[in-house]
Amino acid sequence: MTEINIDLPDGATPIEPDDLADLIPAHIRTRGGLNTFEAQNIRFGVRGMQKRGRRSSNILSTRFCLDLHKAMTDRTWHWAGEIRTREVSIGDCPPHMIRERLINVLDDASYWVQNETFDPDEICAWLHRNLVWLHPFKNVNGRHSRIMADLLAKSMGLKPFTWGVVELWTKEPIETVTYQHLDWLILEIFRPS
Repeated sequence: MTEINIDLPDGATPIEPDDLADLIPAHIRTRGGLNTFEAQNIRFGVRGMQKRGRRSSNILSTRFCLDLHKAMTDRTWHWAGEIRTREVSIGDCPPHMIRERLINVLDDASYWVQNETFDPDEICAWLHRNLVWLHPFKNVNGRHSRIMADLLAKSMGLKPFTWGVVELWTKEPIETVTYQHLDWLILEIFRPS
């Protein structure tokens, strides 16, 4: 199973040895095999959650956020939909504070939607950024946050973001940028003319 962390793309979360025991499909030996299996799980899970995610008030709830992650990973990981319980190399949130901060992230986005604080696409971009920075799960945080942003966009009548790939949940994880760069990018893209 040591091959699973070889040649990881930038920004990919290494799989800790203890976590490999929670991998459901026993046949997976490489990161490519894991990515392919996860992509199928994600595609199936997102289809099932789209009906629940038609209104922003549904999407921006803790229950929906956790259920989406579970639906995306329940055939791959035993910890699907569970908040992480250890420190990670990304984000700034200790595990014991994740649930509280997750509520804050979702409440902020809900407030922005209800009060039209920002343009809808900017709200989605900030939701994505804040979920990734929080990093609430052991893995699949980037893909989860992009799908949350896409579902929110669709609930507000926008097209989903392309994120640089044609069909988000069929591709391998995209490379990440630093969060300072992401903050600057969001502010630059949505700066008033």
